[in-house]
Amino acid sequence: MVKLTLKKVIVKRSAKKLTIRATLKVNDKAPKRGSKITFKFKGKKYIGKTNAKGVAKITVKKSILKKLKKGKKVTYTATYSKVTKKVTVKVRK
Repeated sequence: MVKLTLKKVIVKRSAKKLTIRATLKVNDKAPKRGSKITFKFKGKKYIGKTNAKGVAKITVKKSILKKLKKGKKVTYTATYSKVTKKVTVKVRK
């Protein structure tokens, strides 16, 4: 059984970048290395590859963060195979 874990994120509109992480584990113990995880943020697809600890990271650029409205929540998704998780990002001033 594969487990995909995401965390809620708070970001400022003025931030230089936003880093989103997802953890992929097999049987709730062993990390899965070298797997591709597809992220969707504001309609754009990003692909991250898991490291030895099973963590995949992507970076959202400042140009996209500037377009977000302060005080709102934005939902992003991470998908591996048939497992999909949704989490919100809260946008601060």
